[in-house]
Amino acid sequence: MSVSKSAAVQPVSPHPVEDDPLHGVESQFPFIGVGSRFRQPVRPLAARPRWERRPLAPGRDPRRAAADPATAVETLLSLFAEFPCEVLANPAWQLAAVADSSLVEALSDDDLARACPHAIREEAFVGLLRDRLGRSNNSVWNAVDVMVELADTPRDILDAIYARWTVLGFRDTSKAFRTLTFRLASPESTVALWRSGLQIERERLAADSLHKVTNQRRLQRSRMTVEIDLRVLAGCVTSHHLIDRVLAASHPGSRLAWVEKLAHDPHWMVRGAACEALATRKAAG
Repeated sequence: MSVSKSAAVQPVSPHPVEDDPLHGVESQFPFIGVGSRFRQPVRPLAARPRWERRPLAPGRDPRRAAADPATAVETLLSLFAEFPCEVLANPAWQLAAVADSSLVEALSDDDLARACPHAIREEAFVGLLRDRLGRSNNSVWNAVDVMVELADTPRDILDAIYARWTVLGFRDTSKAFRTLTFRLASPESTVALWRSGLQIERERLAADSLHKVTNQRRLQRSRMTVEIDLRVLAGCVTSHHLIDRVLAASHPGSRLAWVEKLAHDPHWMVRGAACEALATRKAAG
C-alpha cells in the first residue's frame, strides 16, 4: 500500500505558548514530563512591600538615629513607634513622605498606638492622625482606643473618631465608645465627667472573670473614703492600673506632691480627678 508523501509526513503546528499555563513550568524544569502529576500552573509571586523595616545597627543611639538625616528611611520606620517626634521632624522622612505617600501607609496600627502617648501634642503627628482617620480604607482601632483615653487628645480628633464611627454605623456599649461619648459631652472633658469614666472602668473590672479576686479588692479599695495607709496610696501613684491612680488622685489623704504629679498623668480620667482635687484644696485654703 502506497502512502503519498503529503499524507505520510504532516507538520505538527506548535502549541501556542500564550494558551498554555504550564509552559513556564516546563521551560524552567525540563525534567518534568507532560504526564507528570507534579505539573502545576505558574502562580505569580506576591509583590514585596514598598517599604521594609530595617533594624537599627547595634551600638547606635536610637534617639539620635531617629533625628539623623543620614538614617535610612527603612530604619526610621522601625524607630517611629518609640521616637515619633524625632522621626517626623527628620528631613529624610519628610522628603520621603512627600515623594511617596505610601510611606505613611507603612505605619501600622500598633505603631500609631504606641506613638500616641509620646506625640499627641505634636501638630505633625496630629495631622498624620487626621489623615489616617479620614481614609475609608484604614482601620486604626488600637490607636483609636488609645486616643480616646489620652487627656491631651485634641477635641477635633475626638470629633473625627466619632464621625468615623457614625459613618460605619458603630453603635455599641464598648468602653471606648462610651468613654468617647462622655468626653464629647463636655468641652472640658479632661476635668469634667471623670466620675462617669470611672464608672465604666468599674464595670469593666467587675466583668473580668480572669482576675476576679484582685479586681474585687481594687474595687473595694477605690470606694473607701476613710483613711487609707499612706504606703498603699504611695503605691497607687505609680500603679499601672488606672483605678489605683484615680484613687491616689482623688483621695483626701494623698499628699499634695502626689496629686500634683498625677495632674500630669496621660490618662484623661486620672488627670481630671487630680485637677479637681487640686482645685478643691486651693479653695479650702
